[in-house]
Amino acid sequence: MPYDLLFIATHCGDVKGSRDTHKFTDSSGAERTLVLDLALQVSPEARDGKFEVKAYEKFVSIDGVRWEDTVERRRVVGTAVRDFCAVPLGDRTPVSREPIDRIAGSAALGMFDGNLLATPTNAGAGRFPFVFNNACVSWHELAGRFMFGGARGYIGSLISVADSEAQEVAMGVLDKYFGRPLAHALWSTQKSVSGDGIRRPYVMVGVHFQRLRSTLQPPHKHILQQLVRAHRYWSEQLNNTPATDDNKRMDITDRVDFLHHCIEEFRSAKPTHTPRPSAS
Repeated sequence: MPYDLLFIATHCGDVKGSRDTHKFTDSSGAERTLVLDLALQVSPEARDGKFEVKAYEKFVSIDGVRWEDTVERRRVVGTAVRDFCAVPLGDRTPVSREPIDRIAGSAALGMFDGNLLATPTNAGAGRFPFVFNNACVSWHELAGRFMFGGARGYIGSLISVADSEAQEVAMGVLDKYFGRPLAHALWSTQKSVSGDGIRRPYVMVGVHFQRLRSTLQPPHKHILQQLVRAHRYWSEQLNNTPATDDNKRMDITDRVDFLHHCIEEFRSAKPTHTPRPSAS
């Protein structure tokens, strides 16, 4: 997004799903059995009669070999996974499915209208924020996803944190130690919160010397300009996408609609001249 800092304050945890067993013939003609855990997120709103579905898949075994057994798995996997993933999600039919209470690694963020399986992608047309995800156990899976999506840095927690602790850490990084290199600000904050104890639940990934700074430029005008620029870019991309490519058009339309909503909110809000955080 066209912001310098994305701060997330919610709950995070693994969600329910199913354990699916698939049997298929791979490209070499061999009969294969693939077992995976599946968590789904269905968007709360339909577009053109279609709902967007996101899936988190965690492989469990291939032909009876545990996925964690990397040596034996490498011997038997062949083209099975590549062939399986080439089939669209909606065209897959498992031979059996059993519900399970927790899909390890799904790391869903609790939102007001349901769980979010975060799959970050660029909506800022070249602008990338630093992400502070102040949620329980928000580092293990989501750090990689956000960094792969283009974040310039990421802070998350390794374990569960209390509300009071989360508040203290946020105030330390974004207030008390504001302006210092973010890695140093996080280290100083956790040392201040935990004292001589060994508890250090938060971890940062990314270039260690970047920092948040303030500027005298009006933040409202600056961010609005970046939103308009991003909206123009993605609108052009949508116009250039063939009408037959439904999935790509739906994906880009999500970005255009999101940016349009942000622009309308910024235009209706009263501008302020509070110094704007800026990642450097």
